[in-house]
Amino acid sequence: MITLHELLKSRNFDFSEDAILVRHKDKRINIFDLIEQNYFEFYQSTQNRKSFEKAKYMIVFIGLESTKALFYNVYKINGTRELKTNDFPKGFAETFTWWNSEYIQTKQIKWYDLEPLSGFDDLKERIIIDWGQGTLAWIQNYNEKNVKEVIEILPTGYVKEFTDYLDFTLTYNQLKKLSTYPEANRRWIDKLSSINGIYLILDKKTGNQYIGSAYGANGVWGRWQNYISNGHGGNKLLIELLENNNNYISNFQWTLLETLPANLTKEKVISYETKYKEKLGTKAFGLNLN
Repeated sequence: MITLHELLKSRNFDFSEDAILVRHKDKRINIFDLIEQNYFEFYQSTQNRKSFEKAKYMIVFIGLESTKALFYNVYKINGTRELKTNDFPKGFAETFTWWNSEYIQTKQIKWYDLEPLSGFDDLKERIIIDWGQGTLAWIQNYNEKNVKEVIEILPTGYVKEFTDYLDFTLTYNQLKKLSTYPEANRRWIDKLSSINGIYLILDKKTGNQYIGSAYGANGVWGRWQNYISNGHGGNKLLIELLENNNNYISNFQWTLLETLPANLTKEKVISYETKYKEKLGTKAFGLNLN
């Protein structure tokens, strides 16, 4: 059995100082969306827990299903100050409207100066531990007696498990990871390359949708690779959304609506695409121009 303590010890972590373990999981917010939108560091720096004031270091995890937790990073806590609304990153308050000045005052939210420590980047989003039964205790004091077993070490660049063609969504960063780390995500690439299909790109900020079709060499994967370099794949309305805000791409989400045989003709695949555009109204109200 490998433990979290052994991993930290191998990276020369300073055990002489007080440290806390933090497992972020929030019913109001998808933590992975926060990471995708570059809001996560702000989110975790705003707290009202005295546990943060007592500790020197913070070892951060993201809550997964059951009692699992995914390692994110280790931080040094350099101090705290009052939080002001002008500390909010651009777009945060508009996206999470309940996170306002009234909320800050009522919850006595403070700003914590968190400094990421070097030496842990290669473990980021790769180490899964068993948090134990006390998942409601999302902050725990860390010591050698608080044993956390490492239950899985994921390959570098691993996105997530492929379960079914119609049972997933992919963010832009996840799509890029599939291409950058093909060996770690071989099952994804093999599966998406073996089929044609009708796909949907959802703009999570507005709810607008783009319907597209994939056919020919490498099927769906061949088509989706066109989005990796720029996020828009040549679509005019997607280009306009990204034109003045490169970070807007974090709002895009890819998924499949229907799988089609790899030997289906181009004309037949496009006919399926047309039907989906009509059903979902993406020409009149979405992101399809034709």
